[in-house]
Amino acid sequence: MKRATLHASTLKALLAVSAIIRGDQEGAFGVQTVSGTAKWYCMEYAKPVAAGSEIRIGVYHPQDGKWKGIVKNGTTLAAYPQIGERGASGREIIMMFIFASLSEGSLHDDEFSKAFLLLNDEIKNGYPDADKATDLAFLCCDNLYRRIVNSASPRWSGILFDGDSIASGNVPLISPVNWPMEIITRPNDIWKISGSGM
Repeated sequence: MKRATLHASTLKALLAVSAIIRGDQEGAFGVQTVSGTAKWYCMEYAKPVAAGSEIRIGVYHPQDGKWKGIVKNGTTLAAYPQIGERGASGREIIMMFIFASLSEGSLHDDEFSKAFLLLNDEIKNGYPDADKATDLAFLCCDNLYRRIVNSASPRWSGILFDGDSIASGNVPLISPVNWPMEIITRPNDIWKISGSGM
């Protein structure tokens, strides 16, 4: 079986999710449920760019692996960029997988969750044990990789991902961002509790 190494975009995603959870980075995660089942995982992330920051908003549908996104810079809305374009690395979709792995539901994974929470403690405490932090980061990267590659296997809490739209630069835009959802990390002005649909 193939195993992952420390992957730069995944490591950056782990650090960004940790920073959002700790309140050191602007952002939020949420989930829209229908009859107790997660229909959409949702994320807002303030990505630092040369002229300040831009808000990257994404939603992920776990049943078919589809991803929708939009980039907000001031009042300007733009499509999510193709990987390699305007600094896009796919970090936001990995951040969504991390959030889904920590949340209750079909994508929750105990191994990942335990390792991430220990890594988050290491980060919060200033990396008192750098070797431990490295091992935990490796475990998180490897776990995500195995679950994406083996998404159809009943052995893993597999993560379906349709990467074609991101690879080609044709990520569908989010329709008006206004649907019922539960905010998991902290409230913000993007996710409204009204309306329905995507």
